[in-house]
Amino acid sequence: MHLDPTAKTVLWALFDLSRRGARTDASSIARHTGEPLELAVAGLARLEAAGLADRARARLTMRGLVLASCVDAARRAPTRARTVPARSARAASRAA
Repeated sequence: MHLDPTAKTVLWALFDLSRRGARTDASSIARHTGEPLELAVAGLARLEAAGLADRARARLTMRGLVLASCVDAARRAPTRARTVPARSARAASRAA
């Protein structure tokens, strides 16, 4: 599923505001994101069209909640360092 940047921002804002127990409407989303009210309304409309939010109630649907939760988990997950196998002393001496 591809969401434009405005819809992604609104999705994240709805998730964050809901998780905090804060009011969720277009104006609170606009304040939370720093975007104009028109963009918050447009983002809600795009999320509703994708089945991720209920625009009238400014709430995430179950699909939207799952998507936002997965994004949140990915953001919070510790980054794992790529492990590179150590070269043996014999291989290192051949390379030199």
